[in-house]
Amino acid sequence: VIWAIRENRKTLIPSLHLIISLTSVLRKVCGRSTMLNLRFVYATFVIAFGSSFQFGYQTGVINAPIKLMEDFIRNVTLSRNKLPSKEFVSAMSSLIVAGFPIGGVFGALIGSPMSNKMGRKLSLFILNVPMAAGSLLMMCSVLANTFEMIIVGRVLVGLACGAFTAIAPVYLAEIAPVSIRGAAGIVHQLAVVTALLISQIFGLTEVMGTATLWPYLLGLTIIPSVVLLLLLWTCPDSPRYILLNRLNEESAKTALQWYRGPNVNVEEELEELLKEHVDSGRQKFSLINLFKTRHLRSAILIAIVAHLSQQFSGINAALFYSTALFLYIKFTPSEAAYATLGVGGTMVIVTLISIFLIERLGRRKLLLPGLGIMFACTILITIGLAVRSSNQNVVYLAIASIYVFVGGFAIGPGSIPWFIVAEMFVQETRDAAILVTVLVNWISQIIVSLGYMQLLAYLKDFSFIPFTVLLAIFIALLYRYLPETNGRSPREVEEDFLKATTRGLSPVSSQNVQEVDRRHGKSSDALVLGY
Repeated sequence: VIWAIRENRKTLIPSLHLIISLTSVLRKVCGRSTMLNLRFVYATFVIAFGSSFQFGYQTGVINAPIKLMEDFIRNVTLSRNKLPSKEFVSAMSSLIVAGFPIGGVFGALIGSPMSNKMGRKLSLFILNVPMAAGSLLMMCSVLANTFEMIIVGRVLVGLACGAFTAIAPVYLAEIAPVSIRGAAGIVHQLAVVTALLISQIFGLTEVMGTATLWPYLLGLTIIPSVVLLLLLWTCPDSPRYILLNRLNEESAKTALQWYRGPNVNVEEELEELLKEHVDSGRQKFSLINLFKTRHLRSAILIAIVAHLSQQFSGINAALFYSTALFLYIKFTPSEAAYATLGVGGTMVIVTLISIFLIERLGRRKLLLPGLGIMFACTILITIGLAVRSSNQNVVYLAIASIYVFVGGFAIGPGSIPWFIVAEMFVQETRDAAILVTVLVNWISQIIVSLGYMQLLAYLKDFSFIPFTVLLAIFIALLYRYLPETNGRSPREVEEDFLKATTRGLSPVSSQNVQEVDRRHGKSSDALVLGY
């Protein structure tokens, strides 16, 4: 780890300057009323780097060294006096790739219950143990001359990352001031796409994508694991968790003061948490009850649609086709690899921009236009691919559309589903809702990963058509049924769904009715939430 830090110090120093600069920009954008405490920024960095970053890195790192790993599998099999068939090598390499999402499904199952029982902070500590162990196994696989260590390592890091996706967005949102709660939630996705880009850069043959360095490329996440294990202990757990789960008001106030700064009055924010504590006197909801209760069923179903729109948007297909299209217009493989970095760079830049827009425009105004941009781009990409043989210039339309498509994904659909569930559900239903939606996300990832190549084989240049249809369905459903959560408490959002089921309206219409009632001086405080 010390060697890696020393070797990459030229990269780390500018990164520290970037963090300081972003803090300054956030202060200016959020206004004087939201002065960010440096300890909050520090905690946000440690949480995102030690969890979200690892998820993004392990998602993208496997693409570059896949051929080198296949050679390694052949050599190991030969050293065992066995003849490696093409089918065996392909099966083992596929298992290495699939190990990550398979582990992720199990991680998604344990992440939310673990976070609820042990707390956000302790959960991240514990999960970084299998994360570090998996990274070490992959790094040492060549030394041990055993490719099975890579498979086990991929499952372990997948397990940790699956749980990270259930815990990190919630932890980040819960420690943030209400005025930048959405921006803090997007930090999770910013860390993910930044790590994706870094994994692409490190995977280049000029960097670490070589026959000698690829095992270390796979295991580089040992660095953020160690960083989190060393630094997170200085940060308190989520004040919301401390108060609502541990029922410790004094510790919650201390944690809140730590995140806001010593000179900030936290009494008003603490009062809001206490009010939520009083309101949440009901028992925790089981998964079955979540689907049995009518208005909660509506809420969880639209939350599932939001997560499905992320994975079934065609983003993986766009990333696949970007390199293929660069090769088609006579780029060399090396040039195509560098050009593909531009796609990753686009995701980072647009995600960064969305941090400054999320609180001003809200969730719906970023999520729905983002999906709309992707819908239009799938049509343009299909046209470009379909007629490229007769008019090569149209290929440039397809390439440009892929960049815009990725930008549409990054502006909202890539980040908002991860944290909006925590904004839609109150404390007693939140853990069950997060478990369901994160699990759906990981299962969808497996389906897309395994199914897209089959889709490509049958539809070829028209493989984006199914995504066009799905995006149209997602846009229609989310437009009608997903309420705005910006600046509103989970209890208020729950009231939208309850009113929608009793009045026969959509939650969005119910929200509009509630706004009209407020303007006419009518109160909805007397509404009794029935179960």
